[in-house]
Amino acid sequence: MIEVTATNLPRLIACNGSRLLSALASVQQDNTVRDEGIAAHRLIVDHFNDPLTPIKKTGLITDDMIEHVEKYVSELKLAELFEKTVVSLEHDVSIFSDNFTISSITDCIIDEGDAIEIKDFKYGWRIVEPENNLILMIYAIGYCLKYNKTPSTIKLTIHQPRPFHTDGPVRTWAISYNDLSLKFAEIADTLNKIGRDLNTGSHCAKCRALSSCPAARKAALNSIDVSCEAFNDSLTNEQVANELDALTKAKFALDNRISALEELAEFRISKGETIRNYYIERKRANNTWKTGINYNLMKTLTGIDLRSSKMITPNQAVKAGVDKAVVDNLTHRPTTGSKIKRLDADKQAKKVFK
Repeated sequence: MIEVTATNLPRLIACNGSRLLSALASVQQDNTVRDEGIAAHRLIVDHFNDPLTPIKKTGLITDDMIEHVEKYVSELKLAELFEKTVVSLEHDVSIFSDNFTISSITDCIIDEGDAIEIKDFKYGWRIVEPENNLILMIYAIGYCLKYNKTPSTIKLTIHQPRPFHTDGPVRTWAISYNDLSLKFAEIADTLNKIGRDLNTGSHCAKCRALSSCPAARKAALNSIDVSCEAFNDSLTNEQVANELDALTKAKFALDNRISALEELAEFRISKGETIRNYYIERKRANNTWKTGINYNLMKTLTGIDLRSSKMITPNQAVKAGVDKAVVDNLTHRPTTGSKIKRLDADKQAKKVFK
């Protein structure tokens, strides 16, 4: 029995063998974008159910997020006003079969009778298109199967307010119920005959098993080094376009692979293991005053008035005449993150031993 979520279905369809790889759950990832998306979706549901209560800024909820959510919810309310039926948000439209289960929870469905619209709010920066969007199509077919509906038209709509797009932040693509049924038949056939093949592509970007994937490793290594006899290679315009497309795709795959391996290396080094030629360099922000340090206290301690429209920075204090040792004792330099770096052992030895 294959069990998959609608979100992970595109990767499974494109790369059947991905389900067999062990994900490195212990590797730490930056989940800011994911957490922002979760916060935005939670806010949409709360504001839709209780639009009269003002939204407060807390944690990930910023002024920008509030503005985008309020605009989106107002559009949903307008849909209700024009005698359309807005199905409850976060609607369960999971699909069950003898051989597979696809767990699906929609953002929003507007049922107009002979037509339905699947709406998906995307708060991230990676561009998402509605055309042939496998996740939205699964939401649509799941809704139709659950309620035995055969609408003539299904509209798939992406609301993505933050990144620039030539077609604007709201993009819609329509498909007939018959065409949608044919696409689902292809998906079902793949899931019923699921294989073990690993295939690299754009779906690798968020794969938790990327660092342990042999296909990704081979794809990365195949891009390294080549030898050839010298000759003038005159490229046609078509060849230039094709090679640029191929190299852009290769760069994307390599960046994903490098990022996954850096996370794995950083995790292992942090546990005390040795990764030859690599170490963890801690990123640090500029010095900031410790809690409780203000210009009155500094004047008492140093005799120098550091008054300004706001407390001047530690570096400015040193320039103003405060002893650097005093500044160092009263400041701290917080860590802003870390990055795995290559260590040149020869250069490091020369630096240490002069």
